[in-house]
Amino acid sequence: PFGHAGENALNECMLNFGGFDHNLQTLRIVMFLENKYLKFQGLNLTFETLDGLLKHNGPFYDFDKLDSIIGIKKFKNKIKFQNNTSLEAQLASISDDIAYNNHDIQDGIKAKLFTLNELIEINFFKEIYKSYKRNIKRDNKDIIIYQIIRDSINLMVKDIIKNSIKNIKKNKIKKLFDVQSNEYQTVIFSEKFQNIETEIKQFLKIKMYNNKNVMKKNNNGKKIIKKLFKTIIKKPNKY
Repeated sequence: PFGHAGENALNECMLNFGGFDHNLQTLRIVMFLENKYLKFQGLNLTFETLDGLLKHNGPFYDFDKLDSIIGIKKFKNKIKFQNNTSLEAQLASISDDIAYNNHDIQDGIKAKLFTLNELIEINFFKEIYKSYKRNIKRDNKDIIIYQIIRDSINLMVKDIIKNSIKNIKKNKIKKLFDVQSNEYQTVIFSEKFQNIETEIKQFLKIKMYNNKNVMKKNNNGKKIIKKLFKTIIKKPNKY
């Protein structure tokens, strides 16, 4: 709960136990905690799938944390930590960014942290807004915002498809090894949309993430997580 603030709170609570990382926790769940089969522990996922979970944010280098939480020997000769992950995993990662940014924009306007007029100061959203503003039969701001978000997601997805195909052809990618050993990620935005994403993230940081009320709620959320942790750690068998 409480998003990244909750994760940060858990990490602070877990420092003496190797810390907390949601990607590693996902691995722990699918490898050890989620038991559905008699013949093996966990879900018996392929190493390609585990590789994608581990390297959700790109090549992995925090070996001490991995060893303390999962055990690094389990991946010996199975995963090359410095390499890129599969196309599917790269796509999942960038899709996460698209969803995160666009939903935060929608939530930010709904929470009145910024206005539609402030949003369309970003040229990307201004062009979207201008493209159909003249054809809107009723000036309903909620519908306009929904439409802007849909168009934003659509344009980002189209850019990823176009740029990824370009990268696959350029780097002569034919198989998984080609993807993983490539110096750069294959499924990425074009330079134009990378700049757009940076501008959107900067806007959200100023208008939303650094907002005093948002930060206050995040801090309250962290306090709740820490209190729950202290309560559970005292009598873990009770819960």
